[in-house]
Amino acid sequence: MENSNKVPQLSRNDMLSHLPAEILLVILSLLPRSDAAVMRCLSRTWRKLYDSVFLSFFCDEFDRLGKKEYMRHVKTTLRRRKEKGLESFQVIWLHKKSDAWLHYAVHNDAKSIHVIYLRDAWEQHILPDRLLYSGSLEELAIYSYSRKPELAVCDMHLRSLRRLIILSLTIDGDFSYLVSRRCPVLKELYFVSCKLEFKELASKSLRNLTIERCCVGTEYTEGSVTINTPNLQHLHYNAVWPDYLRKKQDRLEYVYDIWTKLDVEIPELKTLTLGGLWLTGTIHAVDYFLQKTGSLEHLTFLCNSRAIVSEDISFPCPEDLYSSDLKIKG
Repeated sequence: MENSNKVPQLSRNDMLSHLPAEILLVILSLLPRSDAAVMRCLSRTWRKLYDSVFLSFFCDEFDRLGKKEYMRHVKTTLRRRKEKGLESFQVIWLHKKSDAWLHYAVHNDAKSIHVIYLRDAWEQHILPDRLLYSGSLEELAIYSYSRKPELAVCDMHLRSLRRLIILSLTIDGDFSYLVSRRCPVLKELYFVSCKLEFKELASKSLRNLTIERCCVGTEYTEGSVTINTPNLQHLHYNAVWPDYLRKKQDRLEYVYDIWTKLDVEIPELKTLTLGGLWLTGTIHAVDYFLQKTGSLEHLTFLCNSRAIVSEDISFPCPEDLYSSDLKIKG
């Protein structure tokens, strides 16, 4: 009778090795770590993927593992993507030595880099200079899971960057200026759950702008933001209340103050999605956005139970916007 506790052996022709690295990463993210460790015994590809994720990212074993060994694991798992060199790179930021991984990714002309901060102690998140001057980087995502620390960037020049994603960070005027002036081919910009403390966002190359669950301004500054994007085609703007506004009357005054100071340049806009404070208390803000768009095709409202939007509200719509293109999502 065979021993039921026998450890599974590594197979030379395992089926897991035939799966793309992207699929293996999804499976790895869904499994408990103990089960993932057992799977490590069944597949050479899985073993290398498991080691590259857990040993390099989640544990402080940079010195022991070394760059060359780490890159050998990553390149093996990404072999089936049929792309030359290192194309995609993700760093879980737990310690200062994470800089070395970013430097190596930039040195190998990575086109997509995702940086995830997990440390709560830092008041600022500082990206390495070498990353901010990459000539090959096309997509950059920066995530934070602490209390919206400030993203500190003194200068940058990302001449190939087309997609920028920022989650749970505080963005000041210096950073927005650099994005506008030093990212000449930027097409897509996403702010999610951020504090936006800049006054102006200007870009001639931008086509898609998403501002989702973001707070605009501070208690000591004006809440209005100038959006100067003459070639923008898609705008998703779901603004939330600042934390310091507690009373209903203060919120209504805040909305009125913002929409009267709005300065938006979006003549080529095709798709508009509005939500949050833009739909509370007054419809004038919606009217303003519609007046600024000359060729709008789709309009969507994101509503909750407290938003003051009803069927009897009327406002002037562009002639080419049909009633079927107006959606209200609750």
